[in-house]
Amino acid sequence: MIKASEACQLLKNSSSMKLGLALERVSEILPGHEFASVRAGVEMALIDAVAKSISVPLWILFGGASDCITTDITIPIVSPAEAAELGLQSIGNKIPNFKVEGGKEP
Repeated sequence: MIKASEACQLLKNSSSMKLGLALERVSEILPGHEFASVRAGVEMALIDAVAKSISVPLWILFGGASDCITTDITIPIVSPAEAAELGLQSIGNKIPNFKVEGGKEP
């Protein structure tokens, strides 16, 4: 919670700045996976504040309404053969977007 307070203090004590710079500064204070959920909350609050300041609803700021949702699947750290099979299954299930995890195991 100390890091979140630090990010809030930075924003309170800063003169006006561009959203990109504010998000960059927040990510420097709240780096990596350890602070991902806290950083996401602070980022969303900043984006919401910007939207409110220009009287634009978030759904419009993010591109408007859509009648479809694009999804993806994560291919976990498995053998190359299993990863290939999972990738083919996702394509067969009409999920064209997937992320492949990498690592030393298995």
